[in-house]
Amino acid sequence: MSQATVERVPFGLVGEFLGFILNKQDQPRSLRLMWLGQEVMIKVAKYLRDDRYDGWIPGMQVEVWGTQQFSRKKTRMKFNAHRISLRSATPPVIPIREIPVSESIVPRASNPKRAIIKVCGKPDCMKQGGKALCKTLDKALSSGDWDPSIQVQLTGCMGKCSQGPNLVVMPDKKRYSNVTAQDVPQVLNQHFGATKTARC
Repeated sequence: MSQATVERVPFGLVGEFLGFILNKQDQPRSLRLMWLGQEVMIKVAKYLRDDRYDGWIPGMQVEVWGTQQFSRKKTRMKFNAHRISLRSATPPVIPIREIPVSESIVPRASNPKRAIIKVCGKPDCMKQGGKALCKTLDKALSSGDWDPSIQVQLTGCMGKCSQGPNLVVMPDKKRYSNVTAQDVPQVLNQHFGATKTARC
């Protein structure tokens, strides 16, 4: 019995904010955007579900980075947001990739090794500062000091819960334990360099 082919690739887009779909805790579960003339639903990562969106109103331009999952069997696309921020009104507002939602986006061959920061998402690590670490990473990567294509992903147990929070930087496969918010700029600079002077 053949399994459905599922492709997961990074995406970046700019769209018009329509609103949020909330969960039972009144936190944003999904983001509604108007993109390329159609409404798009984007699932919001758990570490982004907080009050940072207070004051957002429909019509604002929003920039979203994340991963998209395309199932050839079900012929549908799912979007998962790993970073969300308001886009400045100064530069021209255009989609980063003008590709229809119904089509699969093929990664560029020139960049086969994706930059990913994998953070342990198990409860022990989250309680020891993992949640704050994810928010700090999100804030740092949204600042424009580093490549915006760097992704943050929650993973399963890394086997060192007593030394949490833990993370792994890809594609270098470098593991860090007991990481604090103050360590974030150093880790990012060491693996990705800074495009300008870091502010966080």
